[in-house]
Amino acid sequence: MTNSSQILLLLFLNDFSSVFAGTQSFRAVGQLLCRGKPAQFVELQLLNTRGDDKEYNIIIQKGVFSDADGYFEIYGSMHQYYEIPAALQVFHECFYDIGIYHGLCKNKFSVDFPEGYGNDGPLARITWDTGIINLELGTLLLVIIIAIPLVYSSKQSIRITGKLECRGKPAQFVELRLLDWGSILGSTILAGNVFTDADGYFDISGYVDHYFTISGRLWIWHTCFSDASVQRDPCKNWLEFKVPDDFVNEGAIPILTWPMGFVDLEREQRNEHLDKCY
Repeated sequence: MTNSSQILLLLFLNDFSSVFAGTQSFRAVGQLLCRGKPAQFVELQLLNTRGDDKEYNIIIQKGVFSDADGYFEIYGSMHQYYEIPAALQVFHECFYDIGIYHGLCKNKFSVDFPEGYGNDGPLARITWDTGIINLELGTLLLVIIIAIPLVYSSKQSIRITGKLECRGKPAQFVELRLLDWGSILGSTILAGNVFTDADGYFDISGYVDHYFTISGRLWIWHTCFSDASVQRDPCKNWLEFKVPDDFVNEGAIPILTWPMGFVDLEREQRNEHLDKCY
């Protein structure tokens, strides 16, 4: 092949590439939560997944982290000859078994960009607002769900009373939380920052607007460890009780109260689940 032919071929290939190649950009914003609290400083990546073969993912953007309130913004662009299948990848420490130490390991959660959120050009004009991503459930709360009119929801409430004890003595100033757990919209806190009194008694209540029947949970963080001689500061034992469905009330003011009576924390805590170790 002569030099002139080679030059013509290169010019043709350049023109061919310029016709079919293009820069594509993506941008996503949202908030990460773990057990109802902001997932702070969580690492995110923007990926080109190249279709279904996850082994050959290409990183479009990395080194992005959520802020102190769990909010994030990630964007990037890439020059390619095909329509880029983009995905958001999150590396987090919101493990289901909160009492187990996982060392340097992190959970990986990925979700594909919906169709229509890829942009032509280096600057993304269309932004994918993911809404709230509940990392523990792997549930994505899209804006379209949030936009459902509240007229279709109803107020539901729960009230629980009881007394906490540890080895026959009142469990004083123990933290409690009442929440709706595990719906498709994630978890909702009905009441928080509630503590037992000096005699171990508690009275906790709250309500929420919801589209479905709520699944109530009572969370307790206490220091009634199986071995009283071992100090685990600042860790606390985490204990969960499911609220019987019969004690979920319609309306913002609970008519029925779940009387738990005396709760022996040492006996109920069959296995220790350390939490709040910070």
